[in-house]
Amino acid sequence: MIRSRFALGALALACAAAAQAAPHTRLSYVSEPSFLTAYLIDWDAATHRAHLVDFAGNADGTWTDDGTLRVLTLSAPIETTQDTFDCNGLPMTQTVDLRQVAVRHVSGGAHKGSAQVIEIGTTTDIGGCTPGLVTPYGSTSDPGTPTTYADMADRPGMDDLAHGATLAGMSDTDPAGVVDPTQLVARLTTFAHHSVTFADTGASVPRDLVDGWFVLDFGTFQRGYTRLSVDPHTHAETWLGAAWSSGGPTSVFQTMMVVPDASAGFGGHNAQAHVWNSGLFLQSDSPTDYQLYADNTGVFEEKDTSGNVLLSMPATWADSGANLVLTRSNNLASNFYVRTWVPIANYGKAHFVFENEDLHTVASGSVSVRILPRVNFYVDAGKATPPATTPAAHTLARKPAPEAVKGLPR
Repeated sequence: MIRSRFALGALALACAAAAQAAPHTRLSYVSEPSFLTAYLIDWDAATHRAHLVDFAGNADGTWTDDGTLRVLTLSAPIETTQDTFDCNGLPMTQTVDLRQVAVRHVSGGAHKGSAQVIEIGTTTDIGGCTPGLVTPYGSTSDPGTPTTYADMADRPGMDDLAHGATLAGMSDTDPAGVVDPTQLVARLTTFAHHSVTFADTGASVPRDLVDGWFVLDFGTFQRGYTRLSVDPHTHAETWLGAAWSSGGPTSVFQTMMVVPDASAGFGGHNAQAHVWNSGLFLQSDSPTDYQLYADNTGVFEEKDTSGNVLLSMPATWADSGANLVLTRSNNLASNFYVRTWVPIANYGKAHFVFENEDLHTVASGSVSVRILPRVNFYVDAGKATPPATTPAAHTLARKPAPEAVKGLPR
């Protein structure tokens, strides 16, 4: 995929025979949670027309299906822009037009399963050394992005979120100026009969229920949320968030949520000094962890799926009340990252937190936001044992992900 995607997304489809059994089907599609990519597609088997909603917008189109690959051709492209570099290595901008989406069925049936999703379109250079140059991207032969799909008619209920219930993960951030969903601040919300109240800001906004979506009306904008799944082991919930207008979603993204729990926290010092695997990246091709040692030192590591270290960064840590504060850097004299974990819930070995991270630049004294508050969980992998000798910080060469900015910051 060439367009920006976020982390923590998805598109998939059942076989042609299953589609014929259900003339009109609305499916959600999400990738693994380190990308926020999500799609909604209304497939109409009677007319072979479809309506696509993705992170950037929505469009209608027609589709064909050979039993293995379904190709949706949009009547008008969904257009975004991206920053890149021209032939001289200088910054330039490109227009990115999504023109087709291809879905290769992998497993499952009409209502849920897995598929590979391929985006096909063109980029057009704006400025730079090749202004106006149009370049195609994507092909039906590409492997695509692995996704899971589910029938929106089979979504889990939301009746538990009644008056007095709480939920972590919704946002009251105004979308004006927001480039992507990573800029939406996740908060704790408390439900009333026809409204929700956001912690921290104290904003209370009307809440309606429309076709299985909670629609929050902020006055100048509306945002919808619907529950897609709840992991039976970790209790992590996958939701779709949406810009909402004229009674429906106009763009969508996936986000993690969780119901708070009174047992939230990391326990005492010895319980904190463990290996903590980041839940957002457990299914990614480069999972991450924090190894917190009893002497309040530690290490942040990013690995490949075989366990080989791709990036290692020394860290220190301390508790601040119930919160944990982690500092990591390759050179403390230059800059360092400060991450805070605010406990939300404990379910077995999964410890849910609101986490945020700032980058501190020593020379200028500046502090910039790297990660706005988001919901994540860390899996307790047992006591962290420091190596006999502390390894030097290092970054190994690795194959970059396509358009790496699509992924959530680790």
